[in-house]
Amino acid sequence: IRELKVLTAAGKQKILRRTRMPVIPSKNRAGYFLEGEEIDEMIGSEGTLALVTEITAALVEHPAEHFSLLIPFNNLMTSLEFVVRTVKSSFKPRAVELIGPGAFDIFQAHPGTPRFPEGTASVIYLKQEYDPTDPSDRTDQSDRWLNWIEAFYREQRHPDWSESVFMGESERHKDDIRAWRHFIPATVNEEARKFHEEGGGKISTDWWVPIHQLLPMMQWVYTESLRLLGLPFLVFAHIGNGHPHWNFLTKNAGEKKRIHDFVLRQCRKAVALGGGVAGEHGLGKIHRDYLPIQHSKETIAKMVALKKKWDPNWVLGRGNILEQP
Repeated sequence: IRELKVLTAAGKQKILRRTRMPVIPSKNRAGYFLEGEEIDEMIGSEGTLALVTEITAALVEHPAEHFSLLIPFNNLMTSLEFVVRTVKSSFKPRAVELIGPGAFDIFQAHPGTPRFPEGTASVIYLKQEYDPTDPSDRTDQSDRWLNWIEAFYREQRHPDWSESVFMGESERHKDDIRAWRHFIPATVNEEARKFHEEGGGKISTDWWVPIHQLLPMMQWVYTESLRLLGLPFLVFAHIGNGHPHWNFLTKNAGEKKRIHDFVLRQCRKAVALGGGVAGEHGLGKIHRDYLPIQHSKETIAKMVALKKKWDPNWVLGRGNILEQP
């Protein structure tokens, strides 16, 4: 973001221009960004500081062509081990997503999805870009990936599973994969609506951890989910940067409270491992209690002071991020 035009809470127009690039963490750490300039304070402020009326952004080049891969695994932790090794390798995929326990069952329920080996517990979905002007680049990239996957399967003593890797190269195949993937949250949201009248519904996580902490964090959440809850759950989304989404379905207010408390425990553990409580979805009003898990009283006091600077009468976004005095 290079420039913002905003209306302040007092109704005055102000132009915020970027003069330098701040050092930005790999993922959001919730609340206001305090280490930049005024334009950085505004970005991600969830409508609490001013009204943005115009945005000037630098554009990236048109994305290159890509192919997609669906890679099955018989164990959640095995699939995560594959992700960690891949991220630490010389591969540079455009995206790496997890379709894990619970989510995989929904994924497979979509008509048209490929049949994976019996015992498949999770699938890694990745995209790899290639240069469409170089006829050999796509072949070289796909061969390199398949060799990497085959070597991993051999190590896991499942060499025949490499035959079940699904590669989407045509636009139709890539569109199909996107539809199959988005069938997961659509199905969960429809199911969750059935329990709204009883005070239940879906609770999802937005925490993230550094990639080197992904395995212990995910093992802990998975074990605790099986041991403590006895409630439906699933996990999916962008695993390549340590930011999966766990979804829990609750039938009533009591179950919802149990899961909320469990998610708070997850957030505390994620922060202890060097991560954050809200990687992309923000806090809003519902998750305002996550803020002190991520930040000290001193840092939150700075955020309150920033809010007062921009909006001294607390006119905008009341209750978002910070509790209204």
